[in-house]
Amino acid sequence: MVMVGDIKQSIYGFRNSSPNIFVNKSLLYKENKAEGTLINLNENFRSNPDILNFVNSIFNKCMFADFGGVDYKVSGKLSGMTKYKNVNDIPTVSLSVVSSKNEEGEDKPEEEVFDEIYSVIEDKNLYSKK
Repeated sequence: MVMVGDIKQSIYGFRNSSPNIFVNKSLLYKENKAEGTLINLNENFRSNPDILNFVNSIFNKCMFADFGGVDYKVSGKLSGMTKYKNVNDIPTVSLSVVSSKNEEGEDKPEEEVFDEIYSVIEDKNLYSKK
């Protein structure tokens, strides 16, 4: 029998998934080879390695066996296997934080938050006007 799954996606409860199934089987196969073979598929052939490195840097700090079901540093890290050519000076990953609260800690009107997000996008030249 072959089982395929991803604990990192299972945590969302998609289609009533149970993350404990992945965790328990992974531990069983890791500790007892006679029960089965665990193969981690961590090589990614679609995503830009710069994006994967960014994602890895975030999850390395917050995903652990007791929080998220996987020790990301040990078995969850993804390796980018595709070469992407840099065609401009725009960074592959850019992180902007926009708060939905004003300086007094109150919720901003939705339109104000939208305008802030729009200005970040416009400043970063992430889209082209048509």
